[in-house]
Formats: sequence, C-alpha cells, structure tokens
Amino acid sequence: FAATAPFLAASILNLKPDYAAGICTAIAMMKALRGPLVVSQWRRLIWIGVFFGLGLLAKPAMMLPTAMLAVGTLAICTARDLALRPHSNRFAQEPLMRACRAWVFVLGAMALVAAPHLIMAWRMEWDYTRGTLTGEGVEMWGYHGSWSQHAVYYLTGPGGHRMLDGARSLVPLGLALVLYGLITIFPVHARSRRRMAYFAATLAALVMAWAGPTISTVKIPEFASCFSALLWLVGIHAAAVVCNAANASMRGWPRWLPRSAVASLLVVAMLGGRLATYRWTFALWPADRNAPARVARDARDVLVRGAYEAVKTACVGQGSFGHSASSIVVAGGQYDLASELLRLWCIRDGIALQVSEVHRMPSTTDKAEQKRIGRTLLEGSDLLLVGHDVARKDIPSIVQQEADEFYLGLARTDARFELVARTTDPASGASFELYRRRRSD
Repeated sequence: FAATAPFLAASILNLKPDYAAGICTAIAMMKALRGPLVVSQWRRLIWIGVFFGLGLLAKPAMMLPTAMLAVGTLAICTARDLALRPHSNRFAQEPLMRACRAWVFVLGAMALVAAPHLIMAWRMEWDYTRGTLTGEGVEMWGYHGSWSQHAVYYLTGPGGHRMLDGARSLVPLGLALVLYGLITIFPVHARSRRRMAYFAATLAALVMAWAGPTISTVKIPEFASCFSALLWLVGIHAAAVVCNAANASMRGWPRWLPRSAVASLLVVAMLGGRLATYRWTFALWPADRNAPARVARDARDVLVRGAYEAVKTACVGQGSFGHSASSIVVAGGQYDLASELLRLWCIRDGIALQVSEVHRMPSTTDKAEQKRIGRTLLEGSDLLLVGHDVARKDIPSIVQQEADEFYLGLARTDARFELVARTTDPASGASFELYRRRRSD
C-alpha cells in the first residue's frame, strides 16, 4: 500500500506501465534490504527474483534500467552481508560460494518470469529501449536543464511534483529517515553496528534508484517510479523503526498492548495523514467545479473546442460538404487537439477533412535547411493548425516546445497562408492559430 502511494493521483490522468514496474522493483529491493541475502533460504531468494521479474515484465522496454537496479541491489546487499559475516559458521568459510548461490537464485527467478515474453520480443523491446535513451529519444525527450535542474528533477522538480508532490512528501519521509539514521548511531554497541550496516545499504540503494534516472539526459516523470516507490517504502520502514525504538525505551508499558501494534498504528496514521493532505492531480468529486485542476481542465476544454470550431468554419467556407476533401496539417509539439480527436469530430459533423500531423522539427542543425524541409512538409495543405505554448508545461525545455515555435514561425512568415482564427486560454496563455492557404495561391 505504501509503495502505491505516489501513483494514486498521477495514474488518474496518465496510467503507465512504469508505475507497476517501479512498484514491483521497489518491493524486490526492499525485500532484499530488510534481511540477510547471502544466508537466506532459497524461497526468500526466489521471491526477490520473482518481484524483479514482475518489474521487468511490467515494462520490458526498460529492461536495461531494471536489470541494473537488480544487479546493484544484489551487490549492495552482498557487500553488507560480507561486512557483517560471523567468523564461526559455514558462511565465514564459504562466503563467495554462498554469495554466488544467492545471485543465481535471484537472477534465475527474474529471468524465468520475464523469459516467455522476452524470448519472442527481445529485439523489439531492445530497439525501443535504445531509441528512447539514445538517438531520437534524446532529441525528443531530452531535458536541456543545468546540472542543478537535473539533480532535483525527481525530487522538487517537475518529476518530483508529479510523483511525490514535491517537498510535501520529501520532508516527512526525509525526517523519518534522519531519525532512523540517528538511532543506528546511538548507542554504539554490537547491535548498533548491524543497524548501521543495514541503514547504509538502504541509503545506498535509495541513492542508486535516484541516480539512474537523474544522470540520464532523457527526463520523463514516470522514469523514476522505482525511486518514488522505494522512497515511500524506506520512509515507512524508517518510521516503524523509530516507533519501535521509542516504545522499547518506555518503562511501565502495559503488557496487554503489544508495542508492535502501537508502532504499526503510528505508521498507518502517518501514511493516512500524508494521503489525506495530498494535493490531488484531479478533483475526486465530479461536482467539485471549484477545484483548481477542474478549473484548468475546463479552460483547456474551451481552448480546444474553440480551435475545432474555427477549423469547422474554415472547412464549410471552402465547401468541404459533399465536395473534394480539404486537407489540414496539425503542426508542432504534443497538443490536446491531436489528429485523432480532429478526425473523430469531423466524422461526427460530416466534414470531409484529410488530417496529417508533424510533431518534430527536421533533424538537421542547418537553420536554412530546417526551414526548407519544414515548408516542404506543409505543401499541399489547405489549412494549418499550430499550437503556441500548448506543449507540456512540466518540461519547458523539451524539443517539442521548440517545435511549437518552429512551425508557428513558418506559418507566420509563409506568404502562402493567412491567419483566419485564433483561440486563446487566458489562464495559461496557450493558444491555437489556424492558417488558410490564400485563394490566389
């Protein structure tokens, strides 16, 4: 339940397989971090591998990051267990053999879970992974921010606000983690050494889950789903440790009330209070029209429908009812008024309109060549619909935002087209501009 907390609001508007992959991978990592790995029974090792495999199966296209998290977690837990190994049992005599056994069980179970799919589709999944993280994927999804903007993207930046609600989650979870760290340091004794090792391993795994998507040039909020889920699990686990430590230090505790039950209730209260104060992405009650998200969505509805009405009026003016179909190019970045929606509405209203879309800038650094290719793409169209500031606000430096400006500049300077309509959202400043080919042309 704690692992799913970051995704309850985000999945309402955008349900992606990244969420399931992140949750399963975080559960596998936490299961390995909470107990010994090298000396574990084979059943526990297999369960860890099964959860890693479910994470890999939930989104096979992210096979490389998931596999790296699995190997990194095993390495961290193995190093922790070797540092804590006793000197009087079999583990001390055969540490490498038992470590290899643990790795084989975990990685073998992970491979078996994902094998049925990857055997058939590994090539397609690998091409998708490579295309997303390199080449065209970097051009489309690359985040052109500073080092500091990259560092905080999944914490207090756009990704952190989408998945964690920013500092509102980081502060209580971070406080629980700090208290957990203090408990491991004081008092210093044999048990404290073990706690310190487990705390250090947990912290290292958390940093690893954050560093992977942060170092990558490609920035998509859902890419750090594993980090978000693991942060919640670590925070809840830290809160439980703090509660147990507090209960253990209380004298005269009533025997009829188990301390573990009190610790569990406090953790549940913390989690429930956190969810109750979450700023939900979308209004929970349809009748709540005053919710900020509902107001913004209604304003965008007016913007999109106004753009379509302008297209409809222009098509009627060109006699597209019962005559040769008009053609329109939807140019720029990711719009709310996508070509599929435009086609459906035209079919509903009986308008003959051929729709095509261009959502990427020409892949050349020569500005003159870019403009020549862009104008060629617009040839043969009767109408041109271009968005301005409609691209996603959470990644302002993305190439799709640049595509808006590129095609808008072409439309405004192309003598073959004239501006016939504009719809604007006064709240966000986003707008659609509709251009029609001049009759003389």
